[in-house]
Amino acid sequence: MILQAASRSTTVYLIGRSLQGASSSAIWVIGLAIIVDSVESNQIGRYMGYFSLAMSVGNLLGPLLGGIVLEYGGYYAVFGMAFAVLGVDATLRFCMIEKSVVRGWKLPASESQSAILTGTALASTLPMATVPSSGSETDGEKSSVTVRVSTETSTEDKDVDKGNQHSVFSLLKSPRLLFTLWACMVPALILAAFESTLPITVLQKFHWDSVGGGLIFITLTLPTFLSPLTGQFSDKHGARLCATLGFLGMVPPLVCLRFVNHNTLSQKVLLCVLLTFTGLGVSIVYAPGMAEVERIVAERESDMQGEDRDGGEGTKRGGRASAYGLVNMAYAFGILCGPLVGGFVKKEGGLATLGWALGLISGVTGIGSYLMIGGWIGSRRARKRESRSMMSSN
Repeated sequence: MILQAASRSTTVYLIGRSLQGASSSAIWVIGLAIIVDSVESNQIGRYMGYFSLAMSVGNLLGPLLGGIVLEYGGYYAVFGMAFAVLGVDATLRFCMIEKSVVRGWKLPASESQSAILTGTALASTLPMATVPSSGSETDGEKSSVTVRVSTETSTEDKDVDKGNQHSVFSLLKSPRLLFTLWACMVPALILAAFESTLPITVLQKFHWDSVGGGLIFITLTLPTFLSPLTGQFSDKHGARLCATLGFLGMVPPLVCLRFVNHNTLSQKVLLCVLLTFTGLGVSIVYAPGMAEVERIVAERESDMQGEDRDGGEGTKRGGRASAYGLVNMAYAFGILCGPLVGGFVKKEGGLATLGWALGLISGVTGIGSYLMIGGWIGSRRARKRESRSMMSSN
């Protein structure tokens, strides 16, 4: 950020932007992993809704506030606002307490006694090492050390194998995760396409200035305040239903953008209404997609623990970090392709063609969500039929 503020050449500015993007990506992934690690599995969609709300508001209001501050405060005032936000962010991060730190705190007397009894019960179930009956205390200690070292070594080997199973390439072998990444990319592509085309559209059709071109994004931002509710709905009724309804629900308003073709008050109201419903669809689909990523990783961990129950906390975090790193890449890809797709399609065919293109992408993704979110629907039905037959046979 300092390089960008003090830059006097394009090269230095690009270096600053690159460093900013790298740090933002790292914080983005770590933040998602912390959220998932801190909430219950049946509340992931709700808290991902809060995350979606914060991210959407930041992405859409950032350019608006930046433009206003630039116009009335100047170039350095924009960076002053950014540094103030970073200061608040750093303060909150220092105040955060991680779960690993909480586990090291002393428990109350009753909980300590319960933990001791639980530990004793667990110790009784562990295999005992055979130690020679005749031997000094030193020999016994050596035997204990040998058993401990061999156990730790085998555990480390297993953790390495599990880490390989959680690698990026291993996760990409899952068709379910690949489609989920696509479903996370589409909302970013739609928003980015509008960010690059809406200001020009309202300037050409309604003769609005830059302030009006920025205020039009409020119609896309307001529905994101419902993201926690849509995430809670996803937790209760399933991500498949929520994602399918959201993507298919965006098709009509996107296609109806073709009816915005002249400069009247009714046309301005129509554009705002269509953008509001589009923003509502984006707020509906984003939280289920993020929650689906967590469920995919959790199911992989459950399968691995079914084979071996010595999985470590670091392995779990590594799997989630890798998965959310892929989500970050998908989101960044949508942000990258959105302006390119939006600008090219609008230039060649206008707002009507852009609406058709985005509506087609959203509709195909909605059908895919019904088939893939939560696992391939055919296999789910097959398992249900198999379970019914087993129950009838019994």
